[in-house]
Amino acid sequence: MKSKFIAMAAAAVASVSAANAADLGHPVAAAVDYVKVCNAYGAGFFYIPGGDTCLKISGRVYFDERVGGGKISRESTTNSPYSTNQARTGNLNFTRTAVYVNFDARTNTDYGLLRSYIDLRVRTSTGSPDAATASVGANGPLNELDMDFGYVQWGGLTAGKARSFFDFAPSGGYTYALDYVVYQTNTLANEIGYTFTLGNGLTATIGLLDSTSADSVYNNLLRNEVTNKTTTGYGGNHTPDVVANLNITQAWGSAQIGAALHEDYSILNGAKEGYALNAGTEILLPTLGKGDKIALMAGYSNGAIGYLTAGAQGTATIGKAFRPGNFIGDDYAIDANGSLKLTNAWGGDVSFKHVFNANFEFNIDAAYLGIDGYGARDFSFYGIASNVVWYPTGKPELSLGLDASYGSLNYTGGTKASYTAGTNPLYGSIQNVNGWELGLRVNRTF
Repeated sequence: MKSKFIAMAAAAVASVSAANAADLGHPVAAAVDYVKVCNAYGAGFFYIPGGDTCLKISGRVYFDERVGGGKISRESTTNSPYSTNQARTGNLNFTRTAVYVNFDARTNTDYGLLRSYIDLRVRTSTGSPDAATASVGANGPLNELDMDFGYVQWGGLTAGKARSFFDFAPSGGYTYALDYVVYQTNTLANEIGYTFTLGNGLTATIGLLDSTSADSVYNNLLRNEVTNKTTTGYGGNHTPDVVANLNITQAWGSAQIGAALHEDYSILNGAKEGYALNAGTEILLPTLGKGDKIALMAGYSNGAIGYLTAGAQGTATIGKAFRPGNFIGDDYAIDANGSLKLTNAWGGDVSFKHVFNANFEFNIDAAYLGIDGYGARDFSFYGIASNVVWYPTGKPELSLGLDASYGSLNYTGGTKASYTAGTNPLYGSIQNVNGWELGLRVNRTF
């Protein structure tokens, strides 16, 4: 009897000790057995307790410190690209801290893989020095909390906020400088589509995209119609955009042709169907170095500028020049007969990555964008950016990068007298303008 009592007491003490150890954060065998590693989808996944769904939690944090100058630099926040005088109230220093947290949940079903992906984004950036335009308080920072991605995939079906099926990666090149590499297929929006697997790495996708839901933080602004709403301007979103691509991915790299249909709908002047086309390829270059590659893109649009550029969400003054209502970023104009005249845009981008070793890499991007705005300000834009990235641990978990970029906006036609409707503070003398930027980025991924 005594020995039985002693055995029972020992068992009780052992159970209490295990519970206390768990409370104190010490691992116990039961806890280790309860959360199991899931090897089916790669490193980092684990089974959600009580089911067969595998989850991976990851993310990144980065800090940017940037300085720049010129009429179209991000830092010159209050300077107009049309103004002959540079305001002294512009910021010449720009900083940003960004946090991204990703949740990737996957489950095998009888009809294919069921996946949900969520990417939450928080950013704090330099605020405006102008109290009238500051986002938080009189001179507060620009704070953003939103969802970068959030979609469901089931077999070939994709539904939610995702990268447009029109886009081709690398959508904005290999460097950090999205401001001056203005030719970009970089659109995040609500969409639904289906991808058909054709074999040998070949796929075809078709879908519907809501152009008014395009991400407004740094991605392409698709609703680029003229904004003089009282007379001939934007009349709303009446039909979804149709987007499609044909993609091949093999050991040598990948290539894709993308197409989009986008309706331009005016309040009083009817509607016309715009479109955009893009072709791109990314070629691996193992003979130059492990990880080396080159990417090339070229495209054309008619009444759908936003599919080819993120200029409207670029630097403060580039954004003003490209934004609808300033007659550069408009998808259409109205002629003397009241007819819609769609804007033509064309351009391309070339990007190169060279990996010296596990600790250092070099990237360079160059882009061109030309726009014919039908009697409005026709222009061309040249941009170049490069950076050197250091990986101290030899792994992508930590990187420090130095980058430099330059852009030049050149007007080739149009005058202030070209516009008969509306007014805008950016109108003024037409001149060729440029901007430059130097930056440091500290990036941590997990």
